Amino acid sequence: WYHGLYRLRARWRLRSEAIDILRSNLLVAALTLSALFIFKQEDVSRLFLVALFTVQPLVTLAIRGLLRFTFSELRRRGHNARFMLVVGTGKLAQDFADLVEARPGLGLKVIGHLSVPGEAHHVVTRPILGGLDAIEEVLHTNIVDEVAACLPPQSARLLEPIASLAADEGKTVRIPVDPSEGSVRNAREAEFDGLLVRWLVQDGQRLTIIRTPNQ
Repeated sequence: WYHGLYRLRARWRLRSEAIDILRSNLLVAALTLSALFIFKQEDVSRLFLVALFTVQPLVTLAIRGLLRFTFSELRRRGHNARFMLVVGTGKLAQDFADLVEARPGLGLKVIGHLSVPGEAHHVVTRPILGGLDAIEEVLHTNIVDEVAACLPPQSARLLEPIASLAADEGKTVRIPVDPSEGSVRNAREAEFDGLLVRWLVQDGQRLTIIRTPNQ
């Protein structure tokens, strides 16, 4: 739970899930061994614990890998789809929408874009559903599971209100940010098709922050 492993579709790659499984296992192992030492439980087999904390993550990863493969195949056939709203109509918005829909195993369908004030428009191939001020109406009148805020640098001030609003509505939020911003506290990272994907836990919500290497 602490590492967000019960949150569905938080990770797009098995490698990212494996890293968090390993972290969780190491945390539990450290807490268990510390408790045994503090309470002087010497009758517990250390060999059993070594075997347990070696086999457990391998079995967990194998089961999750099998489930991931099964669900990916179902999504490729059009089942269990999720729907994404992209905030932004620039090149990044178009490229990101193309990227997620080019991976049918993700099961993501982009329903359209919202335009942002002052953004240089790019020719997007999906419907423009309105301006940014229509975001609440779009979220309430459409099936939306995820919101991707693909904004230009001059609109960075809009990221926080968009993320907060979408997270309050129970949506997964994905946000491209400038790589020059450096590390983010409480964030974890994974590479995905040329994107560096960050998972950030904030105010009890898990936000996924995405940045491009050349943005």
